[in-house]
Amino acid sequence: MKDHVKRLSIFFALLVFLGPVTWVSADQSLTEFLYLKNGTKIKCDAVWKGMGDFIWCSKSHNVKGYPAADVDITKTFLLQPHINKRLQKSLSCFRSEDWDSAIASASEALLLDPDNEFALTNRAGAYDMKGLFRKAIEDCNKAIKINPRYGLAYNNRGFALEMLGESYHAGTDYETSCRLGCELGCKNYERLVVNRKSFDTKPLVEKYLDRSLESFQKGEWDRAISAASSALSFDPQNFVAYTNRAAAYCKKGMLMKALDDCNSAIRIKPDFALARNNRGYALELMGERNAALVEYDKSCKMGSELGCENYKRLAGEK
Repeated sequence: MKDHVKRLSIFFALLVFLGPVTWVSADQSLTEFLYLKNGTKIKCDAVWKGMGDFIWCSKSHNVKGYPAADVDITKTFLLQPHINKRLQKSLSCFRSEDWDSAIASASEALLLDPDNEFALTNRAGAYDMKGLFRKAIEDCNKAIKINPRYGLAYNNRGFALEMLGESYHAGTDYETSCRLGCELGCKNYERLVVNRKSFDTKPLVEKYLDRSLESFQKGEWDRAISAASSALSFDPQNFVAYTNRAAAYCKKGMLMKALDDCNSAIRIKPDFALARNNRGYALELMGERNAALVEYDKSCKMGSELGCENYKRLAGEK
């Protein structure tokens, strides 16, 4: 079996440490809900069974009892711990910047409670960080419809809108978030509206490029593809991200996608030698030997040692 390990490569991006995420967030609170049989959901600081066949809800130092016959006991006391466990996991994953796991955990919570604004907003925050801005907006819209006074949902929607170039609407959402008591919304409002400073995506893009490299080196092709795709969501003209993703596509045997990405990289930067090499590799795997040799030769002449090695190897094969 031929060894393809050295025939394909991806670009090395410098590691940029960003520290904790400060532009979007997941909710850190553990609010209890009292679920009524008529479909109403009441937010409480604590819920408990009390005397007189009532279920009690404390909220802002006030306590109110609800007839047990009107309360969905199963959802309130049996399902809710499982919902909160998944919400906590989504927060933990968000803090560790494991966006896919944060999305998965929030989605599990939503299977148990489809109208949970915290789960929707947590998932939206993770979607934001993956560059899936339309999905983030969709989740935030649902969260805001459920709870129009939930400030974090406006902030996370504002970030998605800002990344989509809708600065005016983003500023409006940040302002609303701030007025509802969300400190992060206030910071984003001050940055975008008061100081007129757009969010700098460059460090985030570089970090995703580094992740794509790290995942590729570990043989984690799907993670490499996901990281490169996130980089492209924040910087659609990033030829390095296209080239990195193409390399992972090649490893998965998704050769047409690899070829498309290499073509995109070369359109953006025609003299990027690594994109030529990776396109040559995709063509070689497709059985296009002569076309692959042309690409390897171009890569070599542009200064890629790997392109030179691949040209010599393939030219010497019969």
